[in-house]
Amino acid sequence: MKVRQVASALVAASLAGLAASTSRAEIVVTANDGKMVLENGNAVVRKQPLPDTVSVIDFTDGALKL
Repeated sequence: MKVRQVASALVAASLAGLAASTSRAEIVVTANDGKMVLENGNAVVRKQPLPDTVSVIDFTDGALKL
């Protein structure tokens, strides 16, 4: 639920920023689930899950920035 709220806030902020300005940005938003892992090609639930994460990667000037 928390990841969904964060992702919704990021989308809303991105859309508001695009509507308010004419500048361009190249960004990637990625969400990672810390509860699942691939073991030998099979998705399994971790015994001790890690927290979920969201990353915003900025490609605007050619250098990667988190």
